[in-house]
Amino acid sequence: MKTIKTKKYAAMEEKGEKYEDIIFLQESNADEALDILERDGPEGALDYLTQWHFPGEHDVREGLGAGADDYTHENDGYVMNWNLRIPYIGLKYRVFGSTTHP
Repeated sequence: MKTIKTKKYAAMEEKGEKYEDIIFLQESNADEALDILERDGPEGALDYLTQWHFPGEHDVREGLGAGADDYTHENDGYVMNWNLRIPYIGLKYRVFGSTTHP
């Protein structure tokens, strides 16, 4: 069962949850992913960013690190954050408390 949520970031993570940092793109490096977000929506951008997910090969950190003005989209353990004003887009994968792994 897929869990799909898109919302303005509102401290959605639970204390102690850990996330695998998959990719973080900012400014001109984020243009292609943000264009996909605008054209195809959050699921299209998430699909694009998952090409950089190599399970077990990324740093794992506690917390999402999203700001109050960021948007967050969650689906099947993936959490994508973005902010068009900065501009940036990033993808993490929940590794603590998650029951599935791609």
